Amino acid sequence: MAHKKCGVLGRMVWVLAIFFLVGCAGLGRQLEKPQVNLTSIALAEMTLFESVFDVKLRILNTNDLELTTKGIDFVIKLNGKRFATGVSDANVTIPALGTAVMPLKVYSNLINMFRSLQTLPEKEGVAYHIKGKIHLSGQTLSGPIPFNSEGKVDLSRKSVPGVSPFQGPGQATPQN
Repeated sequence: MAHKKCGVLGRMVWVLAIFFLVGCAGLGRQLEKPQVNLTSIALAEMTLFESVFDVKLRILNTNDLELTTKGIDFVIKLNGKRFATGVSDANVTIPALGTAVMPLKVYSNLINMFRSLQTLPEKEGVAYHIKGKIHLSGQTLSGPIPFNSEGKVDLSRKSVPGVSPFQGPGQATPQN
């Protein structure tokens, strides 16, 4: 009789395990990393010890589901030198297979700012690198989504209305 109970109990454990694995398969969906491009940066405030910049990032969602952010944290480097850091609790909805612009404040201490500005070439473009994490809201997915984007600011281009001098790999990005 004990042998029969173990057999029934063992089958029940296997059935529950299969249901658990099938049910969790949809929850463990792998998201593609978003593409993040710098679309604009402007000095907002300067004090003796730090500068504050208004930055706009365009986030491209290549996933087939809408993403809603509850925040973002990131570091911006110019020509390989740390320029500024940013953190925000911005709540932005990025449509499935679409884009959204996230306006942010970033902070740079004067030492980092001057180090990065010393390496700026006079006539060539400036390479930028943004690395960070987008924190999602209301998603069944766990953890933040990391991103890592690079591009170039073409300092020699004349200003064109509606087009930013900030470029991702080979493309100009429209401003909002």
